[in-house]
Amino acid sequence: QFFRTGLVINQKSESTDQMHLDMEVVFARKYAINLREEVLKGMTEKVRRGGFPCTAPVGYLNNRATGEIDLDPERAPLVKKLFSLYATGRCTLNDVRDAAAKFGLRYKNHSNSLGRASVYTLLQNPIYCGIVHWRDLEVEGNHQPIIARQLFARVQEVLGRETRPRVLKFAFRGLADCGACGSL
Repeated sequence: QFFRTGLVINQKSESTDQMHLDMEVVFARKYAINLREEVLKGMTEKVRRGGFPCTAPVGYLNNRATGEIDLDPERAPLVKKLFSLYATGRCTLNDVRDAAAKFGLRYKNHSNSLGRASVYTLLQNPIYCGIVHWRDLEVEGNHQPIIARQLFARVQEVLGRETRPRVLKFAFRGLADCGACGSL
């Protein structure tokens, strides 16, 4: 039942009622698509002005009064430590993940420490050196950077050297296991 129009659709509905339903669905879809376009326009304009359009990343807090992001006094120094640690080139992403857990750096709304993929994403995010990257835009942000651009560039250089493990595909892999030790 449609509350606004009082239209009730069932198996015995007439063709005009079904056509009315189809029209309502088309109008609702048009409304949703238009709403998405307007939201994206607003977010794009915010980025052009140097603002951050989404939920603040780890190390920052959303400021509802100004609509901008501010440094998180607890997490920002820890994020800086992670960047400095990885920039040495002596640590792997797993080492940095373990350091984040040791420092107590956690997701904002969870008690879990950051995972390896989250640490990788964090180290690649230019927001930490003052650059807002969103869709095809990259602008100087209005927020205070956590790290210097030289440190960010150094981390990107080290990240480029880290290789991903290759997954080798073998026939019958995982089908049999050892009777003595249980390994594949």
